[in-house]
Amino acid sequence: HLQFPRAHVGICLSDATLALLDYLAPHSELIGERFWPRKVTAVRWGTSEANYVRQTGLHIDRGELDQSMLRKACIDGVSAYHPASLIDACSMDEGGWRIAIADAGIRRELKTRFLVDATGRSPALRDVRLKDSPPLISLHANWELNKPLEFDGLIEAGENAWLWYAQTAKRRATVSVFCAPQSIREQNEETLQACYLHLLRQFRMLGPCDFERQSSRPRACDATSRHSANP
Repeated sequence: HLQFPRAHVGICLSDATLALLDYLAPHSELIGERFWPRKVTAVRWGTSEANYVRQTGLHIDRGELDQSMLRKACIDGVSAYHPASLIDACSMDEGGWRIAIADAGIRRELKTRFLVDATGRSPALRDVRLKDSPPLISLHANWELNKPLEFDGLIEAGENAWLWYAQTAKRRATVSVFCAPQSIREQNEETLQACYLHLLRQFRMLGPCDFERQSSRPRACDATSRHSANP
């Protein structure tokens, strides 16, 4: 199922990723000055003190970037169907693919020489995804800052979770906590909020005085690393 914009935990673009975007179009056309340029990331992982590492790249709003790339693709002649659901996909004997999609309740049959399944952890095609790590869940929410911190990125290890903080504007940041699925007992909104705040209390580099308020409810997503057995 495809629909834009979408909430997404991915918020970091490295210089290497920006170079890939430049292959499609100057990334200034896709990004402009809307996103936060990274400068310093603090890393506290198994040490009493944090290391401060200079980093470049951008912290971005993934939904905004998706929208921008979709607009650019349509300008360049791409036909976009969304929201849409894949009904079936099969390879043809003469080469290429035949796919069926449901677009606003209408069935459409499409043929293509190439098919890219970019659906991530929930493949649209019949595929086997192998886990590269133990199961991992991300809880993430947006926060308003009282003041800018001395770092715009933070990676910190806790007792049974780890934290990723990313400043996305002068007074705004996304705070993600990664933990084992058993740390989340129920998947209702109240429990997620309580679990999210409970997990945050184990980290030392950020405290309640750094934030003015939480500006979004936490979202949970599968963050387990996987790869395709037959790409």
